[in-house]
Amino acid sequence: MKRRLFNLLSGFSLLVGLASVLLTARSFWTSDHLAWLNGPAEEKLHDDDLIIVVARGGFSIERSATHDWNNTRPKIRKFQWETNPRTGYPSSIFFAFLSNEPGAKHFQCTGVELGYSSFQNDKSYGRVWAATFPLPAITLLNAILPAIYLRCRWKRLRAKPGRCLKCGYELRATPDRCPECGAMPDAAG
Repeated sequence: MKRRLFNLLSGFSLLVGLASVLLTARSFWTSDHLAWLNGPAEEKLHDDDLIIVVARGGFSIERSATHDWNNTRPKIRKFQWETNPRTGYPSSIFFAFLSNEPGAKHFQCTGVELGYSSFQNDKSYGRVWAATFPLPAITLLNAILPAIYLRCRWKRLRAKPGRCLKCGYELRATPDRCPECGAMPDAAG
């Protein structure tokens, strides 16, 4: 069961890694903006927004949740996908506008930006969080599980009958214990 779960996770990680390689290549020609908007039509920040931007080798995601005190304005729900010609490295609305709020927390290190802010005024209150990552870092993180899977698979295929699985030493003379590494045949396979 554990091996099957590990195989599934490795396969999923490989697919996400390949998708991030393709997105990285595409992001240098065009930028993609995906948005799920839910709130008043006249506002820039809606009640429940999720905005994803992929541009110039970067991936930015922003989630905002604002609540109106009187909640009487008409609501919209829509999905938006825009493709723009080449733009700069993605930076979210959070880093441009809300990082000056008193409750804002902001972290930045080599292309990675993380931020959180909560706000309150006489009309509404809410919170916003945002994160920006370089796509090659996502690709490398997603390559770890498939690499471990391939190493384990290679080790299993490389093992020959009558040999120790840990070190590959021939066990004809001592079938009960490996004289090279001390592994028992049951523990070694």
